Amino acid sequence: EGISLPPGVNLYANFKNVTILNYLEIPVLAKLLWGHKVKYYACAGPHVAFLIEAKTKTSGSSLLYLDAGGAIPLVENGNPLPAVSFNSTTNIKKSIKTVNAGVQGGLGVQYPLGLGNIFLEGHAILGVINIQTHPENDGKNKTGSLAIAVGYLIKIK
Repeated sequence: EGISLPPGVNLYANFKNVTILNYLEIPVLAKLLWGHKVKYYACAGPHVAFLIEAKTKTSGSSLLYLDAGGAIPLVENGNPLPAVSFNSTTNIKKSIKTVNAGVQGGLGVQYPLGLGNIFLEGHAILGVINIQTHPENDGKNKTGSLAIAVGYLIKIK
């Protein structure tokens, strides 16, 4: 049947919550290349991103508390209520805009090896628009990430 609490009473718990957003990004980057055998480069430009998946994964179990510090557990008949499981995955795709845009920049190095070049690069990616569909309820958030890539380039004539 549940426990009824007075209006305005907040409950607190200790659990892990992770938001996972998967996008298909299409960047348009300008690249500045220098060096002879070992080549260095910098690249920068805009990107557009299309939302593929958006979900939250919650895990852990916890007692429920009446304070943010976790010192006052919720009790019934003088005894703390048993721990509650928070293990769940929730699809939040309707809460996230389907198109995102931003800018990115990176630095890299490439070295000739065989028929092509092996490369190592790092990118900083920053979304410039609010991704929430309802910012009045969910707040205003933008995306951002750091990416490292290792690969092999083959020149096609």
